[in-house]
Amino acid sequence: MMMKIISIFAIALLASIIGFTTIVSAHGERDTLAQTLSDMTKDLSCESDQQCKSYGFGHRPCGGYAAYKLYSTKNLHEDTLLENAERYAALARQHNNQNGIGSICSIEMPLQTACIQNECIEVRH
Repeated sequence: MMMKIISIFAIALLASIIGFTTIVSAHGERDTLAQTLSDMTKDLSCESDQQCKSYGFGHRPCGGYAAYKLYSTKNLHEDTLLENAERYAALARQHNNQNGIGSICSIEMPLQTACIQNECIEVRH
């Protein structure tokens, strides 16, 4: 009987460690992706307005992106950026769902951008 209790305890402990490791792993991947996205979009140099864009970042529990971030396509592999952004959004959505996180239910809109003096900027109206 004692061995059965110890076995059940050991299984429960192992399951909690595996679950914790999965959460820590997802959190670590989210942090790494956030840093990667930041690093990829540091260079805002441009030659035309068409090179200035914004991408959806994160996930808002009510739906949609948490924010939009500015980037330039001049010196960037855009497909890689957008793939990383979608992966980050999926991990943020998963985190929000697993932790019951709520937020304001406003809709973020893509940024209006322009190339001014060879640098991408957000244009506010």
